[in-house]
Amino acid sequence: MIERKIGLYGEHQQPAYGSNDLLLLEIAEGHIACMVKQSLTGQLIAFELFEINDEQGDWNNILYHTRAASQILARHFTNTHIYFNFAEAALIPADKLGTNAGEDFLNLLFGDFEASVFRYERIHDHPLTVCIYRIKQTLADAVGRNFLIVTSSHVYAKLMQEAGKHQHITNLLVAQVYHGHVNFLFRKAGQVHVLQTKYFKSDADLLYHLLNISQQLQVSPGAVTLFISGLFNAESDWMVHLRNSFGSVRLDEIRINGVLEKGLNMYPAYYLSPILKLVV
Repeated sequence: MIERKIGLYGEHQQPAYGSNDLLLLEIAEGHIACMVKQSLTGQLIAFELFEINDEQGDWNNILYHTRAASQILARHFTNTHIYFNFAEAALIPADKLGTNAGEDFLNLLFGDFEASVFRYERIHDHPLTVCIYRIKQTLADAVGRNFLIVTSSHVYAKLMQEAGKHQHITNLLVAQVYHGHVNFLFRKAGQVHVLQTKYFKSDADLLYHLLNISQQLQVSPGAVTLFISGLFNAESDWMVHLRNSFGSVRLDEIRINGVLEKGLNMYPAYYLSPILKLVV
């Protein structure tokens, strides 16, 4: 059900941090990432990645087994920040965020689901846009029982900030690949047209989603610059097809210095980039 894929704790392979350090989590249907950011230096000093295979979506059970398998969550932290990574999210103009307007829009997009908690956040460098999202009530309750002081965000807001670093690119596709799903943003002629999640079971599914979005917006893939990162093999056949289809394909990489540098260098710099960029 819960499998730890990566555990990095510095040279001694054991967590060495205090309750004043910041615990960061990324929670998605297919994975949970646990990270510790040192309060004094701002450095990442511990990292774990768990893969989830739970068809029931029992978040009490998922968090229980994650805590049992985690060296990080065995420690106490005063402050926790959680990045939620779920498909039920969207962008709306800030002036449209009125009473129930956000909830109604998500219901229109994804269907009415009463047992959920609605949240929103303003996006840095995008003052006219708000990211709205909802999570299951059972997840919100489980978080409340497991962590002390919690703030939260949605990864879409971070993805918008990442795309903002490439304003000079007219037709831009940013794709972040995870276990079983991909988040992508498509900017056409300088305007964001699509920000969504697609699920996949094979490399062929993933390739289809990335190519199809260009066709839907009537933009030739050859005129698109693709930044891609995440849990995939850049030497695979489908990546060759991507490179032959898009005008430019760039691996969106990140390198972390400090106590985890040696451990993180065991993985390609693009592999954990979507998760690690939540820390920096």
